[in-house]
Amino acid sequence: MQKLKEFLKLNFKEKSLFMLIYILLVIISLVIKMFSFELILKVLKKENLNIKKQMSAEGEETIKNISRFVIASANHIPWNVKCLAQAVVGKILLNYYNIPSKLFLGVKKEEEGKSIEAHAWLKVNDLIVTGHGMESFNEIASFQ
Repeated sequence: MQKLKEFLKLNFKEKSLFMLIYILLVIISLVIKMFSFELILKVLKKENLNIKKQMSAEGEETIKNISRFVIASANHIPWNVKCLAQAVVGKILLNYYNIPSKLFLGVKKEEEGKSIEAHAWLKVNDLIVTGHGMESFNEIASFQ
């Protein structure tokens, strides 16, 4: 009930963004489950542009809202929404708002060295949008 009250306090623009993110997270997480990782990489590579731009105050607020709503929406979807889906949805929305971003893929070996864990995160310049906790991962690919 508390979360519903928090949602109702949002203004119309924030509610719309939250709902859009929720729908995109559902779609993207299903696409990731249904298609091969290689196909997803091909799509990400098509968007690989090298752009760096100064952020306005409005742009920074948009980034913060996208970050906050991606995390909140992911917590309300009945299944576990992986970091890759969150990063892709964030990237789609930042592209929509013409805010350049960079999506990273990384891996780390578990302590025993027998298994590998993967992680995806999204950044705008030095600001982490999605995928917090990426410090222990070794970057293997990035897409702008």
